[in-house]
Amino acid sequence: MAQAISYIRFSSALQRGGSSTDRQSRMIADWLKAHPDVSLSPISASDEGRSGFSGAHLQHGLGQILAAIEDGKIATGDFILIEAMDRLGRLPPLEMLSLLQRIVGAGVNVVTLEDSQTYSKESLNEKIGDLFILVGKISQAHEYSKNLSRRMKAAYESKRQKAKDGETIKRYTPFWLTSDGKIIEEWKEGIERVVEYYLKGWGPRNIVIELVSKNLIPENTTTQSVRKWLRSKALVGSWDNNGDEIENVVDAVIDRETFYRVQTEIKRREVDHSPRSTFKLSGLIKCKECGSSYYITKKMVKGYPQHSAKCLGREKKGADFCSNQKQLPYVVLLHALESYLPEQLSQLAYDSSLDEELNKISALKSERTAIDDQLNVLLDMLLSMPDQSNLKAKFEQLSASKDEIETKIANLEVSLVDRGASVSINSVVMNANMSIDEILSDDTATRETLKKTNWRIIAFDSKFSVNVGSAGNVDYEIVKRRAKFNALYVTRTVPEHEVFNESTDEYDVIEAETEWLAFVSGELVATAQSEDKVENILGEKNA
Repeated sequence: MAQAISYIRFSSALQRGGSSTDRQSRMIADWLKAHPDVSLSPISASDEGRSGFSGAHLQHGLGQILAAIEDGKIATGDFILIEAMDRLGRLPPLEMLSLLQRIVGAGVNVVTLEDSQTYSKESLNEKIGDLFILVGKISQAHEYSKNLSRRMKAAYESKRQKAKDGETIKRYTPFWLTSDGKIIEEWKEGIERVVEYYLKGWGPRNIVIELVSKNLIPENTTTQSVRKWLRSKALVGSWDNNGDEIENVVDAVIDRETFYRVQTEIKRREVDHSPRSTFKLSGLIKCKECGSSYYITKKMVKGYPQHSAKCLGREKKGADFCSNQKQLPYVVLLHALESYLPEQLSQLAYDSSLDEELNKISALKSERTAIDDQLNVLLDMLLSMPDQSNLKAKFEQLSASKDEIETKIANLEVSLVDRGASVSINSVVMNANMSIDEILSDDTATRETLKKTNWRIIAFDSKFSVNVGSAGNVDYEIVKRRAKFNALYVTRTVPEHEVFNESTDEYDVIEAETEWLAFVSGELVATAQSEDKVENILGEKNA
């Protein structure tokens, strides 16, 4: 039995939510009802939002159909169903005829549902009149698209020139702006919160949940929408204009320094492959053997949830990749973090004026990267169109801007070095506008702040270590479970280290020390210098 292959195409993405797909699908269904001797093939293709004028569809849906014909998966006598001949493409007439020849020459029929015409090798050879009509349709479709393309380019160029001249233009804008580029007061706080929460370490999903629930952003907002907003130059009042940025086109929401801090944070997260950030320690525990992050699991024990951390490398790639199979109790890991967290964050904090200058350096570097991207695009255009004076002028303008930015970066770095600061300090170590107390009270801010540093818990088997600054690494070991008290025994060893004594202006040596810790039902209930003393404390508590 012959088979029918459906092919749907439309050139505008705006048609995806409209009637174009539905209309073409109904026409295919009606044709199949009228031809019961033909079955619907499992092979089908669509090119939604792809141009038939540029030939983009030949690299996607239609290209797959052509490949299936060449491979024999679409056989002689089969039918390709299209709404009209221009769905097959709006290429120049000779190219369209060549495309049609590739299909009908293989014995495959093309059916245009709009006028119920069937084109085959035989019909086109025998009915010359039909061929002439077909050529007319092809030429008309191509000419229409060519004129439309020319008019759209002219309109776009006119709009772009008006924007450069400072005139108000109407264009598609994000939710917080009118079509004239003015801020909608109802949504102003929402987009400001999106930026604020993202810089505090929130993920797009949590941002959407929080702000939609407070009616600060549209109800239909998706995580993809948030990612798009955070990259939008409209935040700083600009029109990206395909890389040829035009400033002051719409009302700005944030300044450029904040915008480029956001871009730096986006890039940092793109290369951070930590496990899903649900827990305070997600992404902060690393395997000593394979370097993979630990992930957190949960199981119910006697009706109570218990969390453990396991090596993700071992879990995904097996024992040949990593021999680290032990689980570590999450409550002990969390205790280790929180025991030294205030001290750790204090060491990361620095003078607020340094923070301001380091943020400026980070923003300038991000802006320099954006200019490099624009220069690369312009360079490719200049190589293909070397006589375009406007491109040369724009290239020279961007090059001058880059030189100016590099000078500012160098001056700021020299200034920091002169003041005794290290320019290698990451300018986003501390969350902007958040004190240490605020960070400590916010699990997300704590996690994201530490992730931006080299601070990690390094673990293997039943042991792990935590860097606590002047004391070096504090070592923990899960020793055993004590059934008698339903307790977990853990040792904590602080190595010998030096501490500066301000009264004597000298360093005092602190001897190494090992403590025994006992956890019951997820809580630390006893601390002592030996196992026997811990046993005594637990015995007294349970007496």
